[in-house]
Amino acid sequence: MYNKYVTFEQVNAYDVSIDNDPYIDQIIKNNKIIREVCRAGIYLYESLLDLDCPPLIILKIQWLAGKLSYNKDPWEVHFSMIENYKNNSLILEQEVLTPAKFIN
Repeated sequence: MYNKYVTFEQVNAYDVSIDNDPYIDQIIKNNKIIREVCRAGIYLYESLLDLDCPPLIILKIQWLAGKLSYNKDPWEVHFSMIENYKNNSLILEQEVLTPAKFIN
């Protein structure tokens, strides 16, 4: 579900970016649903950058939006994340880091 803010030119540019990304496996690139989540994620990234969102927070929001997109319209989920960020209504949990010596 694209909206009036997303153009087909943007979507085409996102496809080029996805197709040229060496870190995305070809199986994922060929999956229509995951590709749509990736497109929405790129749009989310660009939108949050425009809002001066810190890169670490963008990464957390993208990760959450991707997870929340399961069995949902990814564009709707990603647009809602942008609106929630603008309204300061996102709650991101503080991650607890474990020192490497405790992992083994």
